[in-house]
Amino acid sequence: KPVNSLFVSPAVTPIKSLLEPYSNNPAFRMYLYDTEDFSMQDIWQYFLNLTEANERQSAAWRREYVLREAFGLADLKPLSLLKLGLSFMEQSTAFDSYFKHFMVGYDSSFSCGGACKISQVCAMLYLDQLAYSRCVKKGGRSKRRDSSQGPLFR
Repeated sequence: KPVNSLFVSPAVTPIKSLLEPYSNNPAFRMYLYDTEDFSMQDIWQYFLNLTEANERQSAAWRREYVLREAFGLADLKPLSLLKLGLSFMEQSTAFDSYFKHFMVGYDSSFSCGGACKISQVCAMLYLDQLAYSRCVKKGGRSKRRDSSQGPLFR
């Protein structure tokens, strides 16, 4: 049973090199948490469309999504996030939504299937390099052997 989760925010200063197949628009997040037990309640992600900002010569930050709403989650407890992450390997609609938000609307023509999807889901679910490598090698079908190797949600 997971006891905690980790959120990795997108870059505010994205960099794309020739070796990277994709990048992302700049984004930031606002977190709502319970002030008594510090549990995460929800996350709002805002982004800046760089192409549009360059064309208009002005920046217009917009809300991209609210996490619970975007994925139909009742809460952001670690077990709920684990179930969501595990569903990404089976359910392409939820994963496609995740990946669109991962790229922060950078390029909607880029799709992530096969090895790309496996790499994304394994990185989300496994904390250490050994468990991640095992997951990738098994095509995303790796089982956790040690309960201390908690799944993560990006």
